[in-house]
Amino acid sequence: LLGASAAPALTIHVPDDQPSIQSGIDAASAGDTVLVTCDTYYEWGIVMKSGVTLTSETGEAGCVTIDAQEIGRVLSCSGVGEGAVVRGFTLTGGAAFAGGGVSCHDGSTLRFENVVVQGNRGVWGGGMWCGGGATPDLVDVAFVENQADDGGGIALVEASPDWDGVLFSGNSASMRGGGLFCLETGAGSVLEFCTFSGNSAANGGGLYLDGDSSPDVVNCTFVGNSATEHGGGVYCEYPSFALFLLSLIAFSVEGEGLYSVGLPVVYTCDVFGNAGGEYGGTIGDQTGMNANISDDPWFCDASEGDFTIHDVSPCAPANNVSGLLIGAHGVECYAASVDEGSTLSTSWGRIKAMSAE
Repeated sequence: LLGASAAPALTIHVPDDQPSIQSGIDAASAGDTVLVTCDTYYEWGIVMKSGVTLTSETGEAGCVTIDAQEIGRVLSCSGVGEGAVVRGFTLTGGAAFAGGGVSCHDGSTLRFENVVVQGNRGVWGGGMWCGGGATPDLVDVAFVENQADDGGGIALVEASPDWDGVLFSGNSASMRGGGLFCLETGAGSVLEFCTFSGNSAANGGGLYLDGDSSPDVVNCTFVGNSATEHGGGVYCEYPSFALFLLSLIAFSVEGEGLYSVGLPVVYTCDVFGNAGGEYGGTIGDQTGMNANISDDPWFCDASEGDFTIHDVSPCAPANNVSGLLIGAHGVECYAASVDEGSTLSTSWGRIKAMSAE
């Protein structure tokens, strides 16, 4: 007798094979693909499944919009494994206590790619709440104009995503972390290749790090964010007295001083033009330390939501000491294409000088 072979992977078309995105996911098994025709779908409370690829027909965020109409959360991912992918969607109109747009928790490791999370609201994490040991891959994901008390774009609680080209733009928090709020995101976690621009909060307009959070912040851009109290760009909560006590304990136990207590470290970041201060709390001004700069990143057209950069940008790999991109998006416009006197930059003469170099 021949052994039974595995069933071939299926492609389930929405709405041709199944009438809704949720029914498509429900009908799918691990290895299957749910392919969604370009359109707007009014659904909420969608539950993702392990091993399933959920994708729009073009794979681009503008193809399919899922609008929850503020009835509930758009998408929930609980314990969803690595084989799962969400690709090519705009998730909007979500409302929930934790993660109006997306909830990702209980060890979920799925991949989000070419996704825009826009116009959602929550108490924790307007765009996304990520907790419970979740480590999702976020690739070319944008969090735009989401609102929350803490973490307008994302609230992380004991979670550590992998970041690659993540944009936080125009998100707001009434309390902490307009773009990103981190709670108990410990040493060993890395926040990298992200752009924070135009986000706002009372404290930590771009990024707020709770006292138990100590990720390395690497090759990120914080530009034009604002805080009504402290830390328009980056804010670290550690109280000064508590920090002093921790440093004494660390020195006496390990003899290694402050770094051994797991404080956040900022490397090769551009923190520039943030209202309420570039840095706040106990992190201190990091400009000039660990290759951090405070300079205009020369976005191609931030007013139109284009956060790609000019070829003369200090964030371009060729123009900074790391040799890597600083921020979420690479070079897409060039000095030779900008007319003299353009409002793209604050100094045309500077662009010409940098080009000559």
